[in-house]
Formats: sequence, C-alpha cells, structure tokens
Amino acid sequence: MNDAYAKDISKKVKSVLKTKKVNGDFVGAFAPYGYKKSPDDNHKLVKDMEASYYVLFMFNSILKGKTSGEIANELNKRNILTPAMYKKEKTLGKSSYDINEKWDAKMINRILKNRTYTGDLIQGKKKVKSYRNHKFIDTNEEDWIITKNHHEPIISQEKFNKVQKFIENNNARINKDGKVDLFYGYLKCGDCGNKFKKSGEYYYCESYARYKKCTKHSINKNRLISKVEENIKKQNKNIKKLDGKVLFQLIDNIIIFDNGNIKINYKEKGSEINE
Repeated sequence: MNDAYAKDISKKVKSVLKTKKVNGDFVGAFAPYGYKKSPDDNHKLVKDMEASYYVLFMFNSILKGKTSGEIANELNKRNILTPAMYKKEKTLGKSSYDINEKWDAKMINRILKNRTYTGDLIQGKKKVKSYRNHKFIDTNEEDWIITKNHHEPIISQEKFNKVQKFIENNNARINKDGKVDLFYGYLKCGDCGNKFKKSGEYYYCESYARYKKCTKHSINKNRLISKVEENIKKQNKNIKKLDGKVLFQLIDNIIIFDNGNIKINYKEKGSEINE
C-alpha cells in the first residue's frame, strides 16, 4: 500500500512539474550561472550582472583563439568564484554535488555549450530514474521542453553558433598527447589530394606515409607557419600572429606541393567576430 501511494504521488508531482515546464515556468531550485530568479516572479530568470559578465568573457575569449583550459586558468588567476562557490556565497544554499573551488576546462565547456545563454529556457534534460531510485539520468533531446525567448540573452544566437563551430574545430585539432595541432584538418596534398598528417616536427602526405602511393614530400612545421603567416599578412595586414582563430576565420584549406610551395584557399568571406 505504501509503495502504491509513493508511486501515485510521484506521478502527480511529475505531472505538475511538466505542466509548469510546458507553460514556460522555470522550476529549478537555482538559476543557471549568469542568471538569478526574478524577484517579481520566481519562475522567471533575469541577468545576474556580475556572473553574466564572466559568461560573456568566456564566449568572447574562445572566439579570440583561447582554449577552455586557458580561460579556466585566467579565471583562477583572477580569483573568480566557480558557479558552485558563487551560488554558495550568494544564496547560502547547499550543493548536491562536490563544490569545485577551481575552474577547469570541463566547467568552461559546459557553459559554452549551454543554450540558456541565448535566451531559450531548456528543461527536462534529466529525469529521476524512478520513484524508488532518485538517481538522475539524461533524457533524449526530442524530450526536452524548450521555451523560446524566455529571458534576456547574454549572447546572441549567432555568436553561440560560432562558438560551437569553433569548439568543434579546436577539438578536432587535439593530438593523442592532448596538445592542439594548429593545422589539423587544413592540409591537403597538391599531388594526390589526400590530407597531411604530423609526425614530430614535420607534416607528411598520408597517402605516402600509410600506403606509399604518393611522393615522399614533407614540410617542417615552423617553415609552414612562416609561409602561411607571410601569405595571410599580404591578404590582411591587421593579422599580427597566426593562431587557431585566424585559420578558422579566414582559411578553407592549405595545399602543399611536392616542391615545398603552398597554396592557401581562403573562405569567400572571413567570419567576422564581434569582440
């Protein structure tokens, strides 16, 4: 009898919460980092001016070519409170998970991938496994409850989309040792059209390296950087240093020929990044 009662109560609570979510009411215990609950309506979100500044800082920093780890280090250097520490200080609430006192790359990535900052309210991403087991599990994306334009955005949808592409591009350039390969995904062989792979300080045609089907031509990383920088500066004199942001913004691919010459195919229109 007790079990049936608990099950019935659980269904009723879930039903009420789902109705609130569908109606666009925020039902979370705490507002996401960068926001706070409206003093006029506990189910609405308003900007937290202090925290939202650092959310914007993260999005702008990633588009300037910083990695998530570098952004985390900068925030730690400035002694900026992590979301959990900030919540504890501002609300005196207890966290249901271990409080991280230092920023790390995972925290930064969670914020950068959160659509909440575009003004959309997304709820139902997790659910309780059952009325007996209160462990939270992820739900399928098609089951999320999304309320468009629910609150004031911290960043535009356009900037959010640019950041997602930039993160995807950066992740693709990470080597097995965890280091970022600046030219990963950009290099192509001028003879066979296959991609180049890096070994030590040199890039080789993958067709030759793996199958011996092309000529054994290669290019030193520092020489390649020098050539690409020189070429880009002729196109855009404002470029001072070659980095991931510049490549992502301007270049489609770089063709490397057997004689060591290169050809850069630029994007028709470089992505403008608003600071």
